[in-house]
Amino acid sequence: MTAPKISFPAENSPQRANSSGSFNIRAKVVPLKPGRSLMDWIRLGKSGQDLTGTGGNVQTVTVEELGKHNTERDAWISIRGRVYNVTPYLEYHPGGIPEMMRGVGRDATDLFDETHKWVNAESMLEKCFIGPLKRSSVVKKKPPRTGSGKSLNVSSGSLRSHNSLFVPGTQVDGFAVPVPVPPQTSQDPRYDWYQNDKIVTISVFTKKKDIKTEDVILELRDGKDFDAIFILREKSFRVHLALSNVISHQQVRLSGESGKVDLLLTKETAGVQWTELGQGLQGNNSFKLHKDRESRLWDCRVMSVESVTHNCKLFCCELPSGIIMRIPIGHHIHMNRDVEGMQISRPYTVVLPSLQVDPSEREYDGKRFYLMIKLYPEGTLTPTLKPCSSR
Repeated sequence: MTAPKISFPAENSPQRANSSGSFNIRAKVVPLKPGRSLMDWIRLGKSGQDLTGTGGNVQTVTVEELGKHNTERDAWISIRGRVYNVTPYLEYHPGGIPEMMRGVGRDATDLFDETHKWVNAESMLEKCFIGPLKRSSVVKKKPPRTGSGKSLNVSSGSLRSHNSLFVPGTQVDGFAVPVPVPPQTSQDPRYDWYQNDKIVTISVFTKKKDIKTEDVILELRDGKDFDAIFILREKSFRVHLALSNVISHQQVRLSGESGKVDLLLTKETAGVQWTELGQGLQGNNSFKLHKDRESRLWDCRVMSVESVTHNCKLFCCELPSGIIMRIPIGHHIHMNRDVEGMQISRPYTVVLPSLQVDPSEREYDGKRFYLMIKLYPEGTLTPTLKPCSSR
């Protein structure tokens, strides 16, 4: 039996919302009829009953056809290009039927994301899937540009010099495909790099003077795939690189109140001089609204469980190796679990490990977080949470 794992989004989700409610953490919940709980919906999906209303035959749905199914007795909805018959689900919706009806008969992706983007609709409504949404193929042509007639060149070189911040891209089927370079303004963040025998330092000029270490998320995969996100109020800046050499350690250092953040990367082989920082990967150097970024799910481990009250426990959870994310106390993460084949998500608030923090906890700064969770014996998710030692 493998160790229990928890998944939650690292970015672009209400986990980063503060206690003042800068994001909508929880949607309105209304009382449901008996027999209309989440577990009841899971059982209905496993009953073999046709919930599509089409005999289970996948069919392409046009926008016009979708618009015809907009009543409580005949309710279709589109989320991320997939059309579902939500007629049987209406009474199971925690937000109530009227809230669900707001998106019926149309593409409700934006409405869905405003309320609960972290929810896995594809898993929740899997048995209601009708088919893909077919959109109009009309393409608007842009008027020809006027000007000097001279072409605009974009550097496609690798990060060889300290000032080469734009990069080519990736390979698809053996062919080089350039990564789109986002336009920059003088107000956008930028980065530079330098090195000594042991450390490569990436200096990121965020322009945010009050930036904190908790605003920086680092992810290192296979020693060379380096990904950093900087939360700069409603926007975020991303540095995503295939490093030219392997690193063994990463660290965040703030430089006074200038808004500059140094990312200290320890070379696996000391003394080797890098001729270039690396190649840019998808999303590198992008600066956009944080809510528009894709969420990520990370597999975490439950390291310990301590009783607080008769039905409330303190869970210590550890991020995967290579991830550094300091979740502010009072902010939320979203826990995702597979329960009988369905992806279930619940928000939980990060708390202090204790009123008297053990100095040894500093070793796990940015690597562990604590959740105080009330357990429901008949609940859907909490009965599945167990520490690694119980495997």
